[in-house]
Amino acid sequence: MNIFEDEDILLNIGFLLPSISALFNNDLSLLLSDTEKIIKISKNESAPGGNYGEGDILPKDIPAYECMQENKTIVKILPKEYFGVAIKAVATPIKNRSGKIIGSIAIGKRAWGDDINAHAETFISSFNEISNVIGGVSSAIQDVAISSNNILDEVNETNEYMKKTDEIIGFVQNISKQTNLLGLNAAIESARAGELGKGFGVVANEIRNLSSSSSQSIKEINTVLNKLKSSIESITNNLYENNKLFETQAASIEEINSSIAELNNTAQIIKQISELI
Repeated sequence: MNIFEDEDILLNIGFLLPSISALFNNDLSLLLSDTEKIIKISKNESAPGGNYGEGDILPKDIPAYECMQENKTIVKILPKEYFGVAIKAVATPIKNRSGKIIGSIAIGKRAWGDDINAHAETFISSFNEISNVIGGVSSAIQDVAISSNNILDEVNETNEYMKKTDEIIGFVQNISKQTNLLGLNAAIESARAGELGKGFGVVANEIRNLSSSSSQSIKEINTVLNKLKSSIESITNNLYENNKLFETQAASIEEINSSIAELNNTAQIIKQISELI
């Protein structure tokens, strides 16, 4: 078979390229070559064929050339660095009647699986980052909750001490009353003693003044302590409410974490499926 017959074979195949493309809804690129150069090329937007043109020397790093060198059909995923998007290329050598390789034909279709894989990996990475952030927030909330519980324990302990002050105040009030009564009795006895009891009367008066002063101080202390009790009670209530809020937030975060884990698993499944496309 002469060279002209080989050219006719390639020419006839070239005439079929538009029909082949139509069979696939024009969703692929086609390339026809002889052993050295590109004879015909049909490009598609979803599966671009690069900057190659008819008559160009056939690049040695694409399946159309490799299939002739290896004398077999080549199936290869060309990464997006080649044409801007990942392409699944299938190329097979063309032989004449005597079995001699006279060229090749290659079909390129966008490797959607690669795109899906890339998006799935992005989702997985994002989910992991979100999960880490939420984990940090959850840990911080737990730390705050622990700190809040510790403060609550200390406030409760302080409240117990405040209750003991009631006993002390009561004891001091009783002493004040007894002192006042003692001063009153002393004044009565001084009056009975007449002139001889004047000195004793001065002492009795001072005792009554001391009792009155002590009683006033006790009232002031009691007022301050009551305000402290009210403040402690308010703090205790707020801490209880905060603890309830922390528990609610912690439960919500657990639910979010669970949802993210499910989404992450789904993304992993999508990634596995995309590797089969």
